[in-house]
Amino acid sequence: DDNPDVLDVLLRILQQLGFPASSTISAREAAHLPDDTLDVVVMLITDIDMPEMDGYTLADTLRVRRPSLPVLLMSGSNSTASRPVRGDGPMSFLPKPFTAKEIDTAIGGLLERANAQPSLSYANNLDGGRITA
Repeated sequence: DDNPDVLDVLLRILQQLGFPASSTISAREAAHLPDDTLDVVVMLITDIDMPEMDGYTLADTLRVRRPSLPVLLMSGSNSTASRPVRGDGPMSFLPKPFTAKEIDTAIGGLLERANAQPSLSYANNLDGGRITA
């Protein structure tokens, strides 16, 4: 998220739910994560509307390197996930504001869909991976 206060709350919610989570200071920084860092990212959670790079572009950029990366798109505007992102990993949309239960459900659903794909296995590997917001 491009709002530091929202990002801080989101990280605290994720950590309270038991998800190892980290963030970057900008979408551009996230887009340039080193391969060894991106390899341990379990899911991308991103706002759609950001100033430097929108969430679609960020997801597309990361999925060039990790086509199966699960993506949770969020927005506080009236937009919805109106277009697909590159790659074959699952994608979902969560409108803001949301509760801790709603984000937990959204993450669980994405991980379940990711695990249904034969080449993916995330749910049993959360200790070694991170959710990047």
